[in-house]
Amino acid sequence: MPIPNAAEIAELYNEMGYNINPDTAQLDAMYGQKKRKHDMVMIIMADADISAVINYFKTMSFCKADDSKYFNLKKIWVQEPVINIFTDSIVEAQLAKVVMLERLMLTAFRNNDEVIRAVNIETSREYGASIWSENINSTQNVAAALNTFIVWINTSSILDAFLLNIINTSITADYAIPESNNLTRIISDGASELSEKFHLFYDGQWKKPVKQEYWTGETDILIANATEKDIMDCVVSAVRAFQAWSTTPLSKRKNVFQYLADRIASTGSRIFLYSSRNYSLADSIIRWANDPSVCETSTFFLKDDTVNLLVRRDPKGVIVVNSDNTEDLFRMVVYACITGNTVIITSSDYFCKTKLKYCDMFSSCQIPPGLVNILTFANLTPALQYMSNLFPISIITTGNVCVEDERICNPNRDLLKFTRTKFVWMSCK
Repeated sequence: MPIPNAAEIAELYNEMGYNINPDTAQLDAMYGQKKRKHDMVMIIMADADISAVINYFKTMSFCKADDSKYFNLKKIWVQEPVINIFTDSIVEAQLAKVVMLERLMLTAFRNNDEVIRAVNIETSREYGASIWSENINSTQNVAAALNTFIVWINTSSILDAFLLNIINTSITADYAIPESNNLTRIISDGASELSEKFHLFYDGQWKKPVKQEYWTGETDILIANATEKDIMDCVVSAVRAFQAWSTTPLSKRKNVFQYLADRIASTGSRIFLYSSRNYSLADSIIRWANDPSVCETSTFFLKDDTVNLLVRRDPKGVIVVNSDNTEDLFRMVVYACITGNTVIITSSDYFCKTKLKYCDMFSSCQIPPGLVNILTFANLTPALQYMSNLFPISIITTGNVCVEDERICNPNRDLLKFTRTKFVWMSCK
């Protein structure tokens, strides 16, 4: 199968909206740049065409010992019924030294679930995976479940440093951590006569802060001050919820936010948003949850129709959001959750009480424990800096000034914030 050239890849990515300059000279120059190598693994199913796998090892560049390959094959998983057939074929084709079976730690597996768990434990987002099977539907399900950033089906390494450079740089963005001037006094629990007090909210419950510390802002209320132990407990809850929520069907995710919108509407609240006087908060939640751009999967074909490229958007994990604007905050929460993430809302400002009042609604409208959490801080900046170093957290914030045009005209911007790209390449027969 022919490998797509630079111009074809550039045209493909322009269709995807990345605005790549198709100038051949420029592309050739990028081709020649030395790039960091990525690791990859291979999965051979029981129904794979073993002869096709052997031909692949004979022809692909990474089999050559002197080749400056971009991908390093690190491990091969072979389903039990064909592991002997595969190894015998490698020996018969005199490829044992080329494939380096001893160093690659050839491993047998029994079923799809077992190999998915094994690959996800031993690899990371930086890996690629090549799956060989004649059952395309089953293989696509396996590809979707792997954490690798790219998957090939019945082929491998059909892209090079140029394409990977685009993948690695086109969807990254820096989200500034807002400065906080809200340095307020910490009060031990029970040391104040203030009647109204707000705890932390995570795992679907109100939680007292571990150190029993609270702070007062511009209002006469006590608000919990989360510390490192509170953060870790909250993150554990969010990660646990993510494991179930990320595999929940999209229709069920939408239903959860339909219930939330109905609950908000039933309170008689008619909060109208800055971007439109025609939509209440409840109306907007329904609108965001049904945004067709949020969970779309796109398929592209190269010119010669030899390759089918499936572009998926997978959830990132735990999203930490912060905003002092109700519209921005709820939009980020809805988009993050609809795309399969769990959310931690952070706050250290005057609007803490406004955010916290929705917690009881979260627990009464079928939102699973750990899906939406709220942590409050006397000083937000060091808290966000601490959380940004925790896996698998992504920090997304907005400043004090809301730019209306950005909210309305860039729906795909939120999709890129809350998801990561996954490419599945499959040869067209």
